[in-house]
Amino acid sequence: MPYSEFLECWAYEHLEPFGERGAYKRAGILAALTANIHRDSKTRPEPFTPEDFIPSVEREEQIKNAEAHRVYLMMEAFSASNPGTIRARPKHG
Repeated sequence: MPYSEFLECWAYEHLEPFGERGAYKRAGILAALTANIHRDSKTRPEPFTPEDFIPSVEREEQIKNAEAHRVYLMMEAFSASNPGTIRARPKHG
């Protein structure tokens, strides 16, 4: 595929999303519509947007990092209450 054709496809995909990104966008629109129909404007004055329901790489990374940090804290607490039970693996070589 020539570079010019690639750029044309890339530009078209951003104007009219297709594939997973397009599916997420359509699902996000429907989810926001449904959530706003049932939204209590007193407890949540601002309406939901489709982006509130579309997964993003940044959010997934934040979730992964939070989970990794939680596991680290659990292991640290376990190690503090049980000294000597967690040892470094010997290096091969």
